[in-house]
Amino acid sequence: MKIQPEVLDQVRRIGFPVFTSGANCSHGYVHIPQIHVPVHVGGLAVYPNDFLHGDRNGITNIPIEIASEVADVGPEFIAAEDIVLDAMRQPQPSIEMLRSARAESQNRIARLRQRVSRKQGT
Repeated sequence: MKIQPEVLDQVRRIGFPVFTSGANCSHGYVHIPQIHVPVHVGGLAVYPNDFLHGDRNGITNIPIEIASEVADVGPEFIAAEDIVLDAMRQPQPSIEMLRSARAESQNRIARLRQRVSRKQGT
């Protein structure tokens, strides 16, 4: 049985942060067998003290040791993603333009990851 759209609208209205690939009505037996241990949720490994970031595109975790560095490189990360979006906004985008833009975007993101991960050890 699918959840009624008005229920999801109520959740949205109160601003409750919910991340799911689907919704259905059910009742479950809730129990907490352990705390402060790694868990896997929807394919994401979440470790104790991880910082979680979620938006309408999904959810990810950020190790607390590099959280401030990740925040600092946010604008650069967005600029790297914009390379692909800008290429596809051209009057006549092509597969080759997409491939080239993706390669450049991925290279910039890889360099950002290296910068942040190097700081993690300090």
